[in-house]
Amino acid sequence: MRRIWFLFADVPWFSGQSECTRLVVDNLDRQKSALCLLRMPALERNRPPLGRWLRYFPRLACAWIRCVPMGFSRRSVLHVSLGQTWTSLIRDGVPLWLARARRRKKRVVISLNGSNFMEWNGQRLVARVFIRLLKLAQVVTVVGESQQKRLIALGIPRETVRIVPNTCDVTCLDERQVSEKQQGADPIRILFLSSLIDTKGYPEYLEAMTALSAKPGPFIEAILCGPLTASQFSERFQSNMEAGQWIESKIAEINSSSRASARWIPGARGDAKWVLYQKANIFVLPSRYRVEAQPVVLLEAMAHGCAIITTSIGEIRTILSENEARFLSAGSAEEVAEAIEQLVLDAAERQRLALAGLRRFQREFALNRYVQRWEGIFAEVASA
Repeated sequence: MRRIWFLFADVPWFSGQSECTRLVVDNLDRQKSALCLLRMPALERNRPPLGRWLRYFPRLACAWIRCVPMGFSRRSVLHVSLGQTWTSLIRDGVPLWLARARRRKKRVVISLNGSNFMEWNGQRLVARVFIRLLKLAQVVTVVGESQQKRLIALGIPRETVRIVPNTCDVTCLDERQVSEKQQGADPIRILFLSSLIDTKGYPEYLEAMTALSAKPGPFIEAILCGPLTASQFSERFQSNMEAGQWIESKIAEINSSSRASARWIPGARGDAKWVLYQKANIFVLPSRYRVEAQPVVLLEAMAHGCAIITTSIGEIRTILSENEARFLSAGSAEEVAEAIEQLVLDAAERQRLALAGLRRFQREFALNRYVQRWEGIFAEVASA
């Protein structure tokens, strides 16, 4: 039986990278693989700077100590969900170098779920460190073709880079349920669900709903779901407090109208999250987040029969086309409002988009296909 070590950031909030690792760990065939988990601490950026580092360093040192046995496990495979900030490259790079120093063969797989590296000049120090780490691996996985091309351009051998699209662990609605949801919708329910970083598009979503609430038309319900999240890629708000106050003011303005209602849920997990998707007719993600990759929330919306409104940023076009979604050119509040209104008034188009998205998810992104891809990669690397 092969042994696989999984090294990944253990974050207290939702992370697409951590979620994809969890899905691999939870669904691999335990008759073929013995799994060992190496949980690395995440830097808690919501804490004051001094407090976050004083808390982080002792936890990091303990995590590195726990990695020592992995370095002596010569015939095992190491899977690293590699972060793409200086902090995470150091955090994940130290045990990765330890593993390679003790091994004669490359039994290392590095998985990339973010897109920071897409913006890096190959001469930057962070890019050079990143590339050195990737060259320690026998296989590097990315979620889409443009990421694969970028790594090849940065000097990673073509045969090393594999595309493994994301997935999600859900029970899909069937086509009858989707048709009934879209045809019999009263009121029309609209959902934004993601980490609340302003460049993910939640301000434009709420501004669009505010504009629609002032116009005549069918009654609509808007849900904003997600925790306020500090990010270096925020552009609009200086703090979570400022963002929270702005959200509350917009929610109040929408609720003062006779056409619309709005609610903010600071986060939802498990059944509570699935219920939101099941009830939603339209899912909106007008993201311009610079390092957007392949959002798991869009796959979840596809599996639950939502008509999707989104942008072409990152690797979104690798999971959706015009046949399955409405694409925004700029993602402005006015454009979001127009796209929502069109789908609110056209039940047949909502149903068509929702069914097309569901069918594509089942055909290309279902969990069993994802697990089969990973079983093949681990079998290849273990036999190297």
